Amino acid sequence: MSDPDPQIIDLAFLRSLIAGDAALERDLLRLLLEQCASLLPVIAGSDDPQTRRDAAHTLRGGAAGLGAKRLAETAAAIEEGRRPDISLEAAVAEIRETVERHLAQGRDGRLVA
Repeated sequence: MSDPDPQIIDLAFLRSLIAGDAALERDLLRLLLEQCASLLPVIAGSDDPQTRRDAAHTLRGGAAGLGAKRLAETAAAIEEGRRPDISLEAAVAEIRETVERHLAQGRDGRLVA
């Protein structure tokens, strides 16, 4: 099994932070998905610009800290009031699909329960 596109999620970066702990990797990736699910509606649906910026800032930090580069860049653009290269919805869908596919496989390519 090859690692996902490092622009979507840089697993080498993440693994360097967690000393290759596979269980911790899975837990952190699941937390990132939960963070996306809770913050996307706030960013997309809030009428208050400060609330949107704060939520984007939180998502930016979580994504950057785990190596989710494109998601972090998209959230940063929103936080800074710039137009992102791709929509936040597309960036979240991309990370969700990539992480879920990665979590469904073990490091040796076999499906895990």
